[in-house]
Amino acid sequence: AWCAVDSAEAAQVFTDHVRRAATWSLAARGETAPRLPEIGHDTELVGWSWAADTHSWLEPTCMFVMGLRAAGYGDHARVREGVRLIVDRLLSGGGANYGNTIVLGQALVPHVQPSGLAMLALAGEASDDPRVGKSLDYLEASIGPDMSAPSLALACLGLVAHGRQAAPSGEWIARALDQGALKDLAAYEQSLLLLAAAPLAWVASAGLSSTHEEVH
Repeated sequence: AWCAVDSAEAAQVFTDHVRRAATWSLAARGETAPRLPEIGHDTELVGWSWAADTHSWLEPTCMFVMGLRAAGYGDHARVREGVRLIVDRLLSGGGANYGNTIVLGQALVPHVQPSGLAMLALAGEASDDPRVGKSLDYLEASIGPDMSAPSLALACLGLVAHGRQAAPSGEWIARALDQGALKDLAAYEQSLLLLAAAPLAWVASAGLSSTHEEVH
């Protein structure tokens, strides 16, 4: 957010805030664990966790990767490992959940919200892993007008960041914003819907994708 404000203003008022936040973020790290046959994902990859001294999970790693990349740290080793972790946590059939793939031999199921966030975080990354394309296919097949505001917004943003867009999604977002129910939404949910309502400009300003111009 600080980077976005500074990029739109002549005065770089948040430069020191960004520097200190990046320093803190790069020092924070999720806990690793030895690989086990019962767990499908690579437990030795270092990302970010929801709470200190706990395992790395998908959603916080996505947010740290995007924030650090926006701050100019996209080539940092921690960010590159974070990207590898995000890809590693994608399910074999596409999509993602909180960050588990297989547990005790059972393949887990994807959810729209973390899948959209993962695709947004991977925008602009040169990955030939087939799970990325399958995850985009999953989002296109799963997105709909009746899902929650965060799921709808992040699914739209994740698709647009890769040059895809579910045809009626703009209408669904407009309907969500025009239902008179905004007062019942948290500020976080309102903000996501507003970002998704104009995703091309936001994706471009965040430097997340080189394919945003292909989306209409």
